[in-house]
Amino acid sequence: MKKALLLCTVCLASCLSSFGQGYFVFANSGSSAVIDGFTAPGTYVKSPANVMVGILYSTSATSLTALGGSPSGSNTVSTASWSQIMADPNWHLAQSGGAALTALTRTGLSLGTFNGGTVGIDGTSAGQVISLYVVAWRASDGVAGFGTSSVLGWSNPISETLGGSSAPGLTLAGSLTGPIGVSPTTAVPEPASFALAGLGAAALMVLRRRK
Repeated sequence: MKKALLLCTVCLASCLSSFGQGYFVFANSGSSAVIDGFTAPGTYVKSPANVMVGILYSTSATSLTALGGSPSGSNTVSTASWSQIMADPNWHLAQSGGAALTALTRTGLSLGTFNGGTVGIDGTSAGQVISLYVVAWRASDGVAGFGTSSVLGWSNPISETLGGSSAPGLTLAGSLTGPIGVSPTTAVPEPASFALAGLGAAALMVLRRRK
């Protein structure tokens, strides 16, 4: 009986350690507003509840090299693609309890801000220092839009010391250093697409000659 109880205790402890969490406050402020280029085409405005944000985190990397930069002063984004970002093995979409940490931008006086509350990140622990990016995409694409949305943006990199559930780490509002620019991305055609386009052009030329 005692051996069984001891075994259960060890198993419980190992399970708890494998699902450890370090906490932070998943919110921004007006000075780090999410600004998009598709709500009002031709302009960049603070997003009115039509952008979803998530957290990319790493315990080992200091920068996400695939991004190649951060939002510029005009709130546009550097050239990158989801495939580049997701191919970086050091970075992961933050999850809590197996669900992705995401939040929507707000409306009214809080345009461009989000507040996901105090949250933990699976696989981290209190006191751990991690690197973060806030990644944003079109809300209509839902949570599944991470990795697939045609609209993409990101924040400057953040170094965050995680806390516990009752005393979380810093709020992102105090860590983000500027606006997050969100723009439609332009997909680069695959080589096969170029080949198909070439065949189509050749077929048109043949038809014209026959006429």
